[in-house]
Amino acid sequence: MKKFLGPNDADLYGFHGHFHDGRTAVEYYNKKITERREKHSFFIKATEQGDQLKQNGHAKVKDFFNQKQRKVLSNIKSEILNCIDTNTNLKYPSKNMIYIDDPIVNLTSLYEILLDDRIINIAADYYGCLPALGSLAVRKSFVNDSSPMSNQNFHRDYNSMVKNLKFAFYLNDVELDEGETEFLYEKLRVRPRKGL
Repeated sequence: MKKFLGPNDADLYGFHGHFHDGRTAVEYYNKKITERREKHSFFIKATEQGDQLKQNGHAKVKDFFNQKQRKVLSNIKSEILNCIDTNTNLKYPSKNMIYIDDPIVNLTSLYEILLDDRIINIAADYYGCLPALGSLAVRKSFVNDSSPMSNQNFHRDYNSMVKNLKFAFYLNDVELDEGETEFLYEKLRVRPRKGL
């Protein structure tokens, strides 16, 4: 039987490839975050969500977007659907999901959400320094009877070795039994609603 790694297991902190070594990953992370804090220090505004992240490992924000920002989200959704309809700027198509290739370049409204001061403040509060975007994925998932694949299954994110922060914005409601996000250690399941 496989053992789930917990936050106190050094092997939880690592990354893909032959460099997978938890202790080395933690040391590397600590060195790099210290350098970033020294190089990119600025006034960090404490946020309620940053406190929740540090205390609970997650934060859910209801009604985060105002009407103007919801219009931007609607524009992003239209841009995604246009890519799919015209079969342009797509990658990894499958029966379960499809990704937008280079979303920062191909979704012109996206930067308005990515550069929102509140998002930057939450990330800065969590990391204790000016944050940097490490990766970005935009995808559309399809409801069907196919077996889950890739990140639709329980998985570990290796794109941040130690302290991973992920923002998820849903452009559609997720109905019961159509998929939800689960945080295993927090024993929390979230059924996403549009705009969260």
